[in-house]
Amino acid sequence: MTSTKMHRVPLLALLGFAAALLSAVAFGLTGLAQVHGVHNAHGGRQLYLDCGNSASSGTGVSQKSPWNHLEQLNSFNFAPGDTVSLKRGTVCHGTIAPQGSGSESAPIRLTAYGEGPRPRIIADTSAQESLKLFNQEYWDIDSLDLSGGTTNGVFISGDKGILHHIHLFNLAVHDVIGGELKHKESGLVAITPGSVNQHFDDVIVDGVTAWNTNQWVGIVVGGGNLGYPPENDWNTNVEIRNSAIHDVQGDGIVLFRVIHGRIDSSVAWNTGMQVTETTGTPNAIWTWMCDD
Repeated sequence: MTSTKMHRVPLLALLGFAAALLSAVAFGLTGLAQVHGVHNAHGGRQLYLDCGNSASSGTGVSQKSPWNHLEQLNSFNFAPGDTVSLKRGTVCHGTIAPQGSGSESAPIRLTAYGEGPRPRIIADTSAQESLKLFNQEYWDIDSLDLSGGTTNGVFISGDKGILHHIHLFNLAVHDVIGGELKHKESGLVAITPGSVNQHFDDVIVDGVTAWNTNQWVGIVVGGGNLGYPPENDWNTNVEIRNSAIHDVQGDGIVLFRVIHGRIDSSVAWNTGMQVTETTGTPNAIWTWMCDD
């Protein structure tokens, strides 16, 4: 009897310790989920933004606890495979400038969730653009309504290396009204190198409708006042398709320094609306310094 009692006490203590350990592990996993969010099918985090939610304590990790301000999204460092979704039917004021890059096997996606019209991002009156990426790659961006900005609606650029996989789908970009028109990369959608040492590979612009700017271009891939760099520094594998441009001061759709480029099933009208030519001679849809 004495021997049995002597063994019972350590066994109960051990069971209590095991229960506490399991509880601590469960708490740790819950805390980890709160920090890192729910993972999607690509292994990335699933994050949410609802600018129509008046709460200020959203963590972004679920539709029940979304971020509530663009500043929260812009300060987050996204990683390969992440998806961030903006709630349909809402309006965000400011510039959307997410940080980070995806990878070849796991791009980052910026999209919409819920029902109703596309979420709207309206740039502040002093902002240069409503959406900006710089020295970032492997992004899929779709289902947004972007307006405002004094220079560009969408501005994607960099200053070094090859930036891969910039895919834009189902966007509305409009009402970019700024000051004096100064260069051909200003306008609605500009995916343009920022230096002679930088270019793009694998660009798709599909289903983009862009209109109304007192700046130059509707959609440009390439461009920049970079002179005549060798062809191995030109942009490669670019396609613009199913898109419509109207009411711009200069070019409608243009590929500039592109190898393996295609403009397909797109339309442009009311282009070249600048009253007095100051910047260049516009065309509706064309290419410049392109091969194949």
